[in-house]
Amino acid sequence: MMTTTLKSRLKKLPAARLKKINKRAKELIAQEMTLRDLRKALELTQANISSNMNYSNIIVTDLSLKDSFQELEIAINKIISHN
Repeated sequence: MMTTTLKSRLKKLPAARLKKINKRAKELIAQEMTLRDLRKALELTQANISSNMNYSNIIVTDLSLKDSFQELEIAINKIISHN
């Protein structure tokens, strides 16, 4: 049985399909950003996030350690929509 590599399979895909795959890969990589990385990139403090989410700073710190992207996304969207 001949082994097929990912690289050889990707070469056979149409350009449009490769573009979609690369776009989705970039989205997934972006989601891997930690809460702290994203917060710092947006120049937000834990206090900004906690006040907009009605959470204590302790909870925000805990979310930071757990890399809770969904919780962060909600908080960031709230902050951005108010600015």
